[in-house]
Amino acid sequence: VCIMALAAGAGRLSFDPRYSPFFENEDPQLLAFERLREVFGPSDSVSFVVEAAEGDAFSAESLELLEALTERAWHLPFAQRVESLTNYAHSSVDCAPDDPALCDLATTAPRVESATVLDDAGRRAVRDVALAAPELSGRLVDREGARAAVMVTVRPDGDPMATNQAIVEAARSLASELEAAH
Repeated sequence: VCIMALAAGAGRLSFDPRYSPFFENEDPQLLAFERLREVFGPSDSVSFVVEAAEGDAFSAESLELLEALTERAWHLPFAQRVESLTNYAHSSVDCAPDDPALCDLATTAPRVESATVLDDAGRRAVRDVALAAPELSGRLVDREGARAAVMVTVRPDGDPMATNQAIVEAARSLASELEAAH
């Protein structure tokens, strides 16, 4: 009887993604957090992880999938920024050996202009730079180079339940579609 009485209320259960229910209205930490969100806006992220069936994250198929995922991720609801191996611009400085004042700043790999035209040497260059760059290794690619990530920064607006639902549904749909194709 007790279980049936408790089960009757199950239909009224809901999930609230906000932080505020866990704090009192005048809690200083909650007020500081809300002030931060007012100044900088809310921000969340969606992460896609790609693991190659064969080879590593720098195989031709993996880079093509990362490139397609990066392009399509821009169409997720509320997407503001998309980061991956294929759109990350790595800068380097090339100095003349006899005059360090003569330096050229160059943007090089791992930015992948088109994964379909990269040869083995190009993929190795992308791999070498990505695994050596501390801002990429362990973040957008694991330290072994087996898996890579596409990170999407989203700025939800409006009702948190509705925006979170829209983002999750679109992300899952995109992941399913690309997983089936690759």
